[in-house]
Amino acid sequence: MKLICIICPMGCELTATQSNDIIDVTGHLCPRGETYARDELTDPKRIYTGSITCDGGTLPVISFKTATMRKADLPHLKQVMRQLTVPAPIGLGDVLYQDDKLTVIATRTIGRK
Repeated sequence: MKLICIICPMGCELTATQSNDIIDVTGHLCPRGETYARDELTDPKRIYTGSITCDGGTLPVISFKTATMRKADLPHLKQVMRQLTVPAPIGLGDVLYQDDKLTVIATRTIGRK
């Protein structure tokens, strides 16, 4: 698998191969690149962004980001976001939702109507 490391500005072009339980990574200039490639092969993680309905706010939706979460938990995030409505007021950085798989954080402030 070919990857471009996103951990630091170097942007190393990585090649990761897996044979049985052994993962071989080449092209990294620092240990963080090797860790990144191993994680991408075994348990990739992401930060997702989107918007949630806001009840009683000056805007109808609030933008959010997740804390780093497993890519495999994306269906859970989608299910939660379809059902979630948060009441105003909301402050930048407020935790809008949290469970054992994900944390959803407000990325702006919205006042009450």
